[in-house]
Amino acid sequence: MNGEKIDNGGVDIVFNEDGSRLTASPSFSLWYEYAGRKSGAQRGGVMRENVTIPTLEEFLAAFNKHDLDAIMSFFSDDCELCMPRGKEPGGTRYVGKAAVREGLATRFVGIPDVHYGEDRHWVAGNLGVSTWLLSGTTKTGELIRVRGVDLLEFRNGKIAKKDSYWKIIER
Repeated sequence: MNGEKIDNGGVDIVFNEDGSRLTASPSFSLWYEYAGRKSGAQRGGVMRENVTIPTLEEFLAAFNKHDLDAIMSFFSDDCELCMPRGKEPGGTRYVGKAAVREGLATRFVGIPDVHYGEDRHWVAGNLGVSTWLLSGTTKTGELIRVRGVDLLEFRNGKIAKKDSYWKIIER
């Protein structure tokens, strides 16, 4: 049943490898199908090194320790990072391990006490989803609390792409 979908009135039900159900919006289902094919998650009917929820929890813990070396150990050499902000609709994009490290370092400079809490994680094959509440104080002294989500694509057990989104807060 892995990857099998059932239309449930506009909301897809996707079955995980263990047979459990993952309710997903149509946009998640499209991402799941696209990213799974693109990342080579299924080749010859065999799944390659699936991501686990403990992996996603360890990855977030490294962010909360502000440990760039630990964070980068989760990424592949040819990784990609799409930040939630930027001049383009997809946010600022970094490609390659050195560039991704530089991009992630900006988070700790811009919000020195950044913390990710109230987290939840889902996995589907080589795809991971993490939701969280980011909190901290910007370098200009502004308090920030914002909900966000990371869409993660894994290849050979490492993060190939991290695409982050934040809710927009109206003031």
